[in-house]
Amino acid sequence: MEKKGMDILMEQTAEEDLSKAIQDSPVFQKIMEQKHHYTTNVGDHSIAVEQEALKMCDALEKLGFHTDRKCVSVAAMCHDLGMVDRDKRYRNNFHCWQEHAENSVEEARKLIPDLDEKTEDAIRCHMWPLARHLPASPEGFIVIAADKYVSTADTLKQLLNRKKKRS
Repeated sequence: MEKKGMDILMEQTAEEDLSKAIQDSPVFQKIMEQKHHYTTNVGDHSIAVEQEALKMCDALEKLGFHTDRKCVSVAAMCHDLGMVDRDKRYRNNFHCWQEHAENSVEEARKLIPDLDEKTEDAIRCHMWPLARHLPASPEGFIVIAADKYVSTADTLKQLLNRKKKRS
């Protein structure tokens, strides 16, 4: 039992180090300057997605379901890296929705050359069902759920603020 706890601690430390390295990268710093979902930027959105996704992993663990936290952490942090220079790269929002996930995989590979297939898939599929790529792993679904939760919360904040201003 003691060894399992130590293994989990070591996994979390490596996961936090990798997350910090991604945040410190030039491409991530660049997305920190790009607005996203009304009230945030792409970088802060990605950090929030990682936090929520890891909470989901913790909840699943309590139910007896083991998840690959490193995969979830990296995929969450990298899922929108393809939005860097969005206004130059994409013709419109629809084109961005359709293409940025694949571009995010390419950017993630630049940061993590030995990126595994499951993590690539979780990044590539985060726009499901809009981009029609169904995830091949539970980790992919966790990133989707966290992304949609954080995006919905941000949109609701914006709508509620508009309503308050009108009152």
